[in-house]
Parts: sequence; structure tokens; C-alpha cells
Amino acid sequence: MPWAKLIFIGTATNLDNMGIGVAYGLKRKAIPFLYNLIIAFISALVTFFAVISGGWLRQYISQNFADLSGGILIIFLGLYTLWQSRASATDPALQTLSTTETMSIISWQESIVLGFTLSINCIGIAFGEGIAGNSPWLIALSVGIFAIATLEAGVKIGSKVATAWIDKYSALVSALLLIGIGFYELLPNIQDLLC
Repeated sequence: MPWAKLIFIGTATNLDNMGIGVAYGLKRKAIPFLYNLIIAFISALVTFFAVISGGWLRQYISQNFADLSGGILIIFLGLYTLWQSRASATDPALQTLSTTETMSIISWQESIVLGFTLSINCIGIAFGEGIAGNSPWLIALSVGIFAIATLEAGVKIGSKVATAWIDKYSALVSALLLIGIGFYELLPNIQDLLC
């Protein structure tokens, strides 16, 4: 699997982490590295099993149909994310959060809940990649690494810059990346059909 695609997948599935991190930073809440690892591990684990599930379904359908289905599913997920980003307004709570409070630390229980909440964003694309026959290990690793990086970056940006533009546009960028990945999956099959 091309490294560029793994980077796109890791980025697309974790841009919401950046927005969440900004929100926590604005609330002056720190996420220790160990808790960030817990969140990333949960996201990677959920992604792994979603890819496995898609791969299991792949056994019962043809290769071309599997690749086309996986690409189309990812494109529709991107379009749905795009629709959500246009339909939802900026969270007014983000504009009223105080940036003068002392930084507090989230609990490990909160990190587990946050991990499962953020992992929901990974299920659709992971299932589609499984149908397309891609490696669950590589995709889960990509999601886990980018989960750590984006959440950490988001908290730092939120605590220092105190702006919410990343949260506003993360869904849009994520949607465009998903659509791009879907078309990447479809292109070889479209070329085969035309030849």
C-alpha cells in the first residue's frame, strides 16, 4: 500500500481529533501523553476490526466489485461528511470558553470515553478499505499515529492561540480527503472497464 495513501487515511480519519484537541485546549484541559496513547490505541483497535470486517465481506464478492464497493463507500462517507460540515454551524461554546484558567488534566476514564467517541470516525473508511483488500495492520498503525499527533497539536493550538477555525474546517478537509481516497480506489477499476 502506498505511503501517501496511508498518510491521507491517517489524516482524514483524525482531523476531528484536531478539532477536539483545540476545544480541550480552549477549556485549558491538558491530555497527558499516556492518555493520548490510550485514545490512539482505541482508535487503532476499532479501525483494525473494521478493516477485518470489510475483508471478511470481501470473501463473498468478486475482486472488481469489492474494489468498486470500497471506493464508492469511502466517497459516500466523504460526501456525507461534507454535507455535515456545510449543515452544521460553528459551536458557539467554543467562542465563550475561557483561556485564562489554569490548565487541568483529564481523567483516564475521560480518555477512554474520548477514545471510543473519536474512533467512530474511523469505522466507515476502515470498513471500505477492508472491502478493497488493504492491510488492517498498516491502516490501524496509520490511524493510531495520526491520532496521537493531531490531538496533541490541537490541544497546544487551542491553549495558545485560542481560535476555533480548525474545528470549523476540519470536517470539510476530512471530507475532501475521503473523497480523494475513494476516487483513488476507483481509478484502476474504471480504467479496466474502459479498456
